[in-house]
Order: sequence, then C-alpha cells, then structure tokens
Amino acid sequence: MARIYPLVLRQLTRLAGRRRGVVMVVGLARGSSAAQAGTLTAFALILAFAVVAFAAMTRAGVARADISASWQAAGADAVVSAPPTGPGLTTAAQRLITGVPGVQRVARISVTTGTSDQGVSLRVAIVDPQRYAALTAGTPAARFPAAALARPGGEAAPAGAVPVLVSPTGRTVVSQGSALSVAGRRLRLHIAGGLASLAGVPAGSQFAVVPRWALGNRAPQPNVIAIVGPRLDTAALTGVVRHALPGAQVTLRSRLLAAISRAPLPRGGYVTLAQGAAAAGALSLLILLLLLVLSARSREMTLARLNTMGLGRDQSRRITTVENVPAILAAAVGGAACALILVPLVGPAVNLAAFTGMPVSVPLRADPVALGIAAGGLLLLTALTLAVQDALARRLGTGPALRAGE
Repeated sequence: MARIYPLVLRQLTRLAGRRRGVVMVVGLARGSSAAQAGTLTAFALILAFAVVAFAAMTRAGVARADISASWQAAGADAVVSAPPTGPGLTTAAQRLITGVPGVQRVARISVTTGTSDQGVSLRVAIVDPQRYAALTAGTPAARFPAAALARPGGEAAPAGAVPVLVSPTGRTVVSQGSALSVAGRRLRLHIAGGLASLAGVPAGSQFAVVPRWALGNRAPQPNVIAIVGPRLDTAALTGVVRHALPGAQVTLRSRLLAAISRAPLPRGGYVTLAQGAAAAGALSLLILLLLLVLSARSREMTLARLNTMGLGRDQSRRITTVENVPAILAAAVGGAACALILVPLVGPAVNLAAFTGMPVSVPLRADPVALGIAAGGLLLLTALTLAVQDALARRLGTGPALRAGE
C-alpha cells in the first residue's frame, strides 16, 4: 500500500488538475505531497484496522456458532411436547398452536420407544420426511435428508428393509440389517444415513428416525409439534399451550440461544474481542490525531491564504476531507486485505465450537458484513476527528494563522 498509494494519488491529482475548481486539486496535491515525503502516518492504521476487522469476523463466527448450537439443541424455533399422560396432541390443540401469530411452518412428530433384537430400548421419532424437510428448509439447521427416507418403489407397504436415520450414539444399539420393534411392528432396518439432532429429541441421545409410511395405521399419534417462525410470538404460544395442553413442555430456541451466549466462556470471549477492538480503535484515534497534528500548521497556512482569496468555509472543509480521506480509505483497504489473509492462515487452527459447549463445527471465514462495519466505524471516527479539527481551525481564524506562519 505504501508503494501503490502515492502512484494512485498522483494520477488522481493529474486528473483533478484538468477540472475547474480548487478543492480537488489542492486536497489531492497536499495528500500526494505528504505521501511522497513519507510522513503519512495514516498507514499505521492498517495494523489497527486489521485487528478490528479480524476481531469483528471472529465475533461474527462465534455468533454463527451459537446460533448453530441453538438449532442443534432445539431443532426448530419452538417445540411443543405433549405430556406423557392424557389425550396428547389433539387436533384442537394443534389448530390453536398453528394459529399463533408468527407461525410459518410446522411438522408433527411421534416420539416413542423402540426395542432392538438385543432388548435394548431406543428412542424412535416417526416423521413425515417431506414435511420435516420443508420445516427446516432455509434455516440454519442441518439439511434433513428426506430423499433417504422415501418409500421404496412407491409400494403401499415396504417389501424389504425400512430406511432409517440413526444418531451417532444410536449406532451402538442398532446396525445395518438389524431389527427394531416399534408400535407393535418389527422393522428390518436399512440405515440410510445419520442425523445429529431432531426436534423433540434431546441432543446427543440415542435415537432413530423412522418414516411414518413404514408403520401405516399403526403409527402412534403425534405428541410433538415443531414450529418455525422468525417472528414467532413466544408469549402467545406459551399461553395457548398452557391453556390447550396443560403440563406440556415448550422449548424455545431463543431461550437456548440466550443461555448459550450467557455461558462463561462465550461471554468471556465476547469481552476479550471487544477489548481488543476497543484498544485498536483507540490506537486508530491516536493515529488520526497525530496525522492531523503533524499536518495542521501547513494545512492552516494553505487554507488561510486561500481564504484571503475568497475560499469559503465549506470549500475549506472539503479540502481537508479530500486531503485525508483517501489515506484512510487506503488504510481500510490494506487492513481489510490483512484481515482476509489472516483467515486462511489461522482459520484451520481456530475451533469456535469451544464457545458453544456443543460439538458444532463452525469455521472461521471472511465476513464482508463485519469488514463493512469495521470500515464504516473507521470512516465515522475520521469524520468526527476532522470535524473537531475544523472547529479548532475556525476558532483560530485567518489572521492569527498567517501571523503564526510568519
């Protein structure tokens, strides 16, 4: 950047010289002169901006890890589990729940217990594959492999093995070709894939997912309803469930996300990243002040002479902006490049799962939004610093500046 910036600024100065007006010519000429003289301290902002941008990208990665962990723990924005005793998830209760404001998509799940050939109990979730896949489509949840649970050959009843999805810990109970007794029916299993979590089933538990078509009329009634809705009215949902399904359990992903974010390690990570960004921001402010202080006398003399020739206050402010902003933009570009280079260099060694407390793989990656926010903060800091300097220059006035220059 130290080599490229003066060349670019020199070309911009030549182009500005062909146009009428003094603002661009004087501003770019002063910036180019400072760059060629090697006194442009704004390039120290590259280091500070890189620290801020990298901290912002890491913080964004931690936030993604927390959201992914909350989806893995809940499986949906809200999960309503009917009490183990009673009528269960009645049609009237389902109608009231789906009518809550903010509900976009729902999926009904039957969670029961199955028994393997060895007599070991296993939690079994019976789902409509297509409906559950539609529930999680477009969400941060892992993609549900509905095609793996499709009915083989479109037959009314499965002629052979039933495709199922099994959790990693569930593979210790069932294996390829083994049998599982569910709802009074013995199913020969074909393990079509794995699934780490499912709505209505505790994360990390032993479970298998069976398609509803495999049980036909013997499939138990749904006792879990999973809900997706970014603007879900959780208070209304809780009230409806309390009235329609006394004793039912409501799991809200927003509460799980808040609990994950408030845990000691994630909170400590947020504080550390904020402290690093604040220290780099303070360094950026110090650099900006040094940049303005070192060039203040020369700038005041130039503007004072131009003021005596009719230069307006707005033009003086624009000259100061044109003189300093290109250097700040160059520093932002250099800092962003450094931050982007850091991602592949240190990304493989950074495990953000430590911030969530769950085995969620969320890699560190370049985040244009975080870079944009950091660049916007740097430009805002520059604007505030230039405004303060302009106010001080106005207070000094033209006459004192020229006398001080003499």
